Amino acid sequence: MIPLAFSTNAYTRVRLDEAVADIAAAGYPGVEILVDKPHVWPLTFTQADADKLRRRLADLKLAISNLNANCTFGYFRTAPPEPLF
Repeated sequence: MIPLAFSTNAYTRVRLDEAVADIAAAGYPGVEILVDKPHVWPLTFTQADADKLRRRLADLKLAISNLNANCTFGYFRTAPPEPLF
């Protein structure tokens, strides 16, 4: 069986730590991390943030499947109502 992952992109209305907790609670062994606002915005995501996320994922026994950087919300002054792909 191929392990599945679920994306934090579906959780943009909650903090990243809440999103990964919900994904782990749903039984997924992996998570796709949204590299955009509000989760991992490269211009403000620090090494301390990365360390905290790494510990949280380890506590939840959740692996990172991939990083999703194809959304562009963070680059808009006035974000469109839906994500752009």
